[in-house]
Amino acid sequence: AEGEGQRDLLKAVAHILGIRDLAGINLDSSLADLGLDSLMGVEVRQTLEREHDLVLSMREVRQL
Repeated sequence: AEGEGQRDLLKAVAHILGIRDLAGINLDSSLADLGLDSLMGVEVRQTLEREHDLVLSMREVRQL
């Protein structure tokens, strides 16, 4: 179940960033490296909080 949650989380974040091909992303890249802007950051943060009970600062979101 934990692996499923991680996949769901990755899919949700990729969707917000407009990434269609998850296989093509470097897992060592931060969200900022992948093109995260401030509005996307807010959306990622809200999604993490709402759907995964993860509360992160904007700085932490950018470093994901």
